Amino acid sequence: MKKRLSLLMVLMMVLSLVPMSVFAASGSMTGGVLSFDDTDENATAEDFSVKLTQGAFSDIKGGGKVAKLTLSNDAEFTTDAQQSVIFNAGGDPITYASTTNSNAVPAADVSVTIDAAFKNIAYVTLNNDIQVGKDAMDILLRLEANFKELNAGDVTLTVDEMNSSKLSVADPIKVAVIKEATSDDFKIVVADSEKKLGMDGGQLSKVEVKDFDANTTTLEFELPDYLSWANTTFAVSVDGAMKTATRNPSDFEKASITDSSLTNADSVLFQPEVKVDRRDSSMGDITLKVTATGGAKQTASEVVGQLVDFEAAMTAVEKGKKEIPSIYGGDDATIKVTIKGVKGTFSDNRAIDFTVKGADITTSSISGSATKLDGGIVTDEDDGEFTYYVNGSNEDELEFNLEISADYAQNGAVTLTAESRDFGTLECEIAKVTPAFTVEVAKITDIKKGESLATADVIIKEAKAGILGSDQFIVLNLNDKNRETLSFASDYKVEATNGLKVDEDIFNEEGGSKNALSTLVVEIESSSVKEAGVITISNVVVNVDGATVDGVKTIDVYVVEDRSYTYGSNDQYSGNVSKMKDAVEFIDRTEPDAEYAVDYVNVVKEYGATATTTVFVIGSKSYTVNGEMMTANEAPFIAGKGYTMLPVRALAESLGLTADWNSNTKTATFSNDSKVASVTMGASTMYVNGTPIPLNAKAEIKNGSTFIELRSLASAFGVELQWDAATKTVTIIG
Repeated sequence: MKKRLSLLMVLMMVLSLVPMSVFAASGSMTGGVLSFDDTDENATAEDFSVKLTQGAFSDIKGGGKVAKLTLSNDAEFTTDAQQSVIFNAGGDPITYASTTNSNAVPAADVSVTIDAAFKNIAYVTLNNDIQVGKDAMDILLRLEANFKELNAGDVTLTVDEMNSSKLSVADPIKVAVIKEATSDDFKIVVADSEKKLGMDGGQLSKVEVKDFDANTTTLEFELPDYLSWANTTFAVSVDGAMKTATRNPSDFEKASITDSSLTNADSVLFQPEVKVDRRDSSMGDITLKVTATGGAKQTASEVVGQLVDFEAAMTAVEKGKKEIPSIYGGDDATIKVTIKGVKGTFSDNRAIDFTVKGADITTSSISGSATKLDGGIVTDEDDGEFTYYVNGSNEDELEFNLEISADYAQNGAVTLTAESRDFGTLECEIAKVTPAFTVEVAKITDIKKGESLATADVIIKEAKAGILGSDQFIVLNLNDKNRETLSFASDYKVEATNGLKVDEDIFNEEGGSKNALSTLVVEIESSSVKEAGVITISNVVVNVDGATVDGVKTIDVYVVEDRSYTYGSNDQYSGNVSKMKDAVEFIDRTEPDAEYAVDYVNVVKEYGATATTTVFVIGSKSYTVNGEMMTANEAPFIAGKGYTMLPVRALAESLGLTADWNSNTKTATFSNDSKVASVTMGASTMYVNGTPIPLNAKAEIKNGSTFIELRSLASAFGVELQWDAATKTVTIIG
């Protein structure tokens, strides 16, 4: 047993020393690679020989078709391809038909046949098996093919095994090289080689053929095989005289003009109009081949356009100008939007959904032909969404006007996104916005519950002179979202610079005195001149009620216009805003988003207390509490419209809250010594100490874990938030 095992191991070691390449076949041209040019009409029956070298110990299974031969570049085998096939053996005899033979195999036992339907394919048939010995075996195939007027490039022969014969060649064998016949004079001049053509076809760039032989009587125009001429005839200008070119009735990618006027002509002009015959066509350059005959035969090729697949681009400019507008917060602008594509890009009655980010939509209206777009349906004005429908499928350009209005605090780019099943998603910048003014607080002041402290000045700075005007109120709201437990003390003052004037008597919403104010209204009496104005609210003392929830509180800043407001059937506010209390009433009823929400005071249990720092990473279950690594049941994630959802239990435990879950009502409750927060899954409201707090996104359960939106958590638990977009990291301090 040991002896047999050792002999087997020796045999395996010997075989392992045999190069693997000897088991594979390789091929070469024994007589050298043939060479023709792409205008050669005489290369109709050219002989060539191919040698296939079959590796040692790699038997060939016969008894039928053993290999398929395939020529590339439209070359075809001729009937004479069935010439003799000679097998030349190596040093060792070949076992053929179970009989030890000499170094040759009778050619009569091997044949080559051409495929009945595809003349570029032939088959090698072997009647019996061949066993190759330790030396490789050479197989010589003498073949014949038609290389007449092929496209420039290589002609290769691919050898693929059939019926597990093991007769195959890994790399195609180069049989011939087809060179492009050129003339120093004959040329094609193209007006725009970058012109794009879609899958519905259309016109390519204008073409001029010039400097062809003086005795020319015929010009043939040949397109790539995936295109065809759109019409049976088309106009051709020969030295300014109108002539007609005719499409080949059996080969639609070819067309020609035969006319005596071509003799001694200087120039031929035409514009190809084509159809796309195959949807799997190669994208990219479209090359036109022109052949002149009658005199000296000449051929030239040139790129006349690009084939693209439903390509579209969206651009925007300010109406009447050449660039997008640069505006300030509070300004309006009218944008002209253009979507350009190729024919076939826009399907009839196809919806194009648009979304504006960074500004509000005022109106959207069709500009130009009403047959191109149908309707401007604002589906969700708050989210800046509207829809157009394409009217007609022959359009390659759509255009409309869009009116936008920027928020006062908007900063940066306004973008427009277009989505369609036809062309996917497009996005472009339509405006740049600079904030109308900024609100600054030098530092956040820590205030213990039940106490009052002076805070840093609140400074409002215009971006340029005249932005704030006499038709505006600035509303500053200090109300805690949980309970109205914060208020300004009476001893403060307001100053303005550079001609910007404000009403010095700042009243609360009831028109009362300065005492115990939670909302202040600054009425602008006149605009600044020459230089931007600055409003400073100083000597500010904030009172903190003992029931106030811990954490950082913001001062929310709004701008309200002095004008009449009217809403639709679900009126929240309708009437004139002409007084301070009107401005506050407008804010209370409509509950708009604040222009600015600036961190202002931090309500603490004890001065100098160390806050807990919790860090979550979106998509990761791992998080840290004061640097200590923890693991949550589920990872934080980004929901719907970009809201960050955090696992409440993990956060509550890190902040020392007691958590409870009611499975019957699907309500999660979290509490400590000063607050009780409860939230029901799927609800849009959370309750903190009994007060309803609106949620930006509904609470939800994911794999058994409760998630609530980040900003709502901050409001409920009184914590400071930090967001790092680059690392997708949320830091909660509280």
